[in-house]
Amino acid sequence: MLYYHGTIHKTNVLEPGFKKTGKLEKFEDEETNEFLYVTGKRSEAILQGFFSAAESVSSSVHGFSRFLARSDGAKIIIESSNPMFDIDKVLAIPLYLYSFESDYRDDLKPVLSKSNPDYPQHKTKKTIKANRLTEEVIDLRKWAEFRIFRVKYVPHTTGT
Repeated sequence: MLYYHGTIHKTNVLEPGFKKTGKLEKFEDEETNEFLYVTGKRSEAILQGFFSAAESVSSSVHGFSRFLARSDGAKIIIESSNPMFDIDKVLAIPLYLYSFESDYRDDLKPVLSKSNPDYPQHKTKKTIKANRLTEEVIDLRKWAEFRIFRVKYVPHTTGT
């Protein structure tokens, strides 16, 4: 089966973020950088890569930023505690879409996501080697042409 991973990082291998940073992080209540997350849907991988780009812009001004993004098709809602969040900065970031044919070595496990049940993902702790990857650069401005964005400022409060 063909799997996809969208990222703002040009790379020659796909691997869990923990292997790159050495720092374990948890995202939402269900995900951690201990795993590499992939999907069988190209459109979902691009959307996840876009969310990663938006999160990097959201936290770039003052370090930590509360950030939430969701989509219901053509409408994308972004909540950020960064008052300087700028969607144009996000759309200027190159997005790399990697694809690979999975085999038994990848040890992919299904992710049963409560927050995103319509988009099945798989996860692995393995590294996907360069000789198995296909890279495509996605122009986010072109991708965004037929989407509606709603950006909402949500002040960050300590302890939540």
